[in-house]
Amino acid sequence: MRVLAISGSPRRGGNTETLLAQAMRGAQAAGAQVELVRLAELTLQPCQECEACAQEGHCPLADDMQALYPRLRTWEGIMLASPVYFAGLTAQTKLMIDRCQACWVEKYRLRRQHAPPPPARKGIFISTCGDRRLSMFEGALATVKAFFTTLDIALVANLLYPGMDHPGAAAQQPAALAQAWQAGQQLVSDPPPA
Repeated sequence: MRVLAISGSPRRGGNTETLLAQAMRGAQAAGAQVELVRLAELTLQPCQECEACAQEGHCPLADDMQALYPRLRTWEGIMLASPVYFAGLTAQTKLMIDRCQACWVEKYRLRRQHAPPPPARKGIFISTCGDRRLSMFEGALATVKAFFTTLDIALVANLLYPGMDHPGAAAQQPAALAQAWQAGQQLVSDPPPA
């Protein structure tokens, strides 16, 4: 199984990436090939809503998203990790998702299929938040669900960790680290949901 681990955090090695790294280790222990992509280190332009993708389903913007599209469209597993900023995803994460408008056009307007539909492809979402209220994740979750649905990925786990406002907080929570590792392993080893 090929798993694409996407870090939407601008902070390398922060709480969100710490938990993502644990999930990656769990997936690797279950035999997956895992690749990490840090969105903050890519050159990505925002969607221009130019409608060019409406013709062929391809985004004309020449940047690092072009190398990301094939993996997003075909890999069997996706781990998406983003902290919550202002009750939503980080700008880096939202930018990538907005650029998947081309994938939405392919699926819903042009009726093209690149990969088997769910439950063949599975994904997990990992998120941290400084605020202690679980309601702060609602905006991010709505966007992530729409993103996974567009890519024909069954969202099998949401790992949401409020109250992580300080650097290093995740590393001091063994239960959270164990949960992330287990989610990565289950992403690979559990049968797809019915």
